[in-house]
Amino acid sequence: MKIDQCIDPDAPCLVFCDDKIERNIDRAGKLTVMVGKNHDSMVLDVPTTSHISIACDPGHKHDTFGMIIGYVKAVERGPNIEEHLFIGAVLAWEPKEKPLIEVNFRNVTETILKFDKHWFLDKVVFDQWQSILQIQDLQTAGIDAEKIPLKKEDWDLLQALFYTRQIHLLHPMIGGPAAEKVIWELKNLTLKDNGKVDHSAMTSSDLAVCIARIAKALVSPASTEVRAMEQRSFGFGRAVHMNRP
Repeated sequence: MKIDQCIDPDAPCLVFCDDKIERNIDRAGKLTVMVGKNHDSMVLDVPTTSHISIACDPGHKHDTFGMIIGYVKAVERGPNIEEHLFIGAVLAWEPKEKPLIEVNFRNVTETILKFDKHWFLDKVVFDQWQSILQIQDLQTAGIDAEKIPLKKEDWDLLQALFYTRQIHLLHPMIGGPAAEKVIWELKNLTLKDNGKVDHSAMTSSDLAVCIARIAKALVSPASTEVRAMEQRSFGFGRAVHMNRP
């Protein structure tokens, strides 16, 4: 995949925030230490587009809870107007084993609700693992949330986006350490004999799978057809297309 060519130094980062550590003691005296995002330090930008969605890959005590904010935007390239996928933010809730610091799932949900109040999210998509409670909480808040599995054709779509340069990754100098980590993960993905994609023994894929999932949610043939129908229904907007390799 042509990953380096798709790192866009002009793409804006939509979210800036710090981590915070919370300590809770239950009635039995057990201490739980959790990592979350500090909403008091959070700064949110406004992109010049709609159709903002979020992809999550939950992690708790051993794996990172990865989150990608993505949106689509029409880009003029020569005589064509192409629909491009922009990565607006890369967020990671990083647990630790010693001393044990786990991911604060409630903080993740509250973060998504804060984003929805700011942007009015199209959709939030999750991995299969440990996601049902968060999905139900978001649905109760009126947000379209669901689990979507990744298949080989979804990774083929992501590969096509990189080869046609219709995906824009955040530059690490703008998007921070998590933006750098997702680039590293993408470069170290491997294709197994059974058609599944996995990371190498020395890396993770918590953020890379979010990139594939946000691409499926926003620029797969099914999702683009839905938006085309919406544009025809409301009678505005210019036609856009995916430039397939």
